Amino acid sequence: MTVAIVISIISLIITTYFAYKNSNRQDNETTEEKVKVQAIINVKLDTIATDVRDIKYDISETKRQVQEHDKAIALLNSSLKSLHHRLDERKEE
Repeated sequence: MTVAIVISIISLIITTYFAYKNSNRQDNETTEEKVKVQAIINVKLDTIATDVRDIKYDISETKRQVQEHDKAIALLNSSLKSLHHRLDERKEE
């Protein structure tokens, strides 16, 4: 009976060791996979952040151009009114 108990204890120790070793290996693989996924996510987020900054700059530039066009249109309208007024005066003569 003692030989059977010794074999059982040795089997239990070996099984526990390999289970622990396998668990650590799976934890390491899981951690490595999580790190890879996190790195991919970080790269994509950086790309999105860069794109958002570019879009913000483009929007600001577009707003500035629209303001310049508004000023130019106002000047053209006043010049056009002046031209029409001069044409009307010529017609009356």
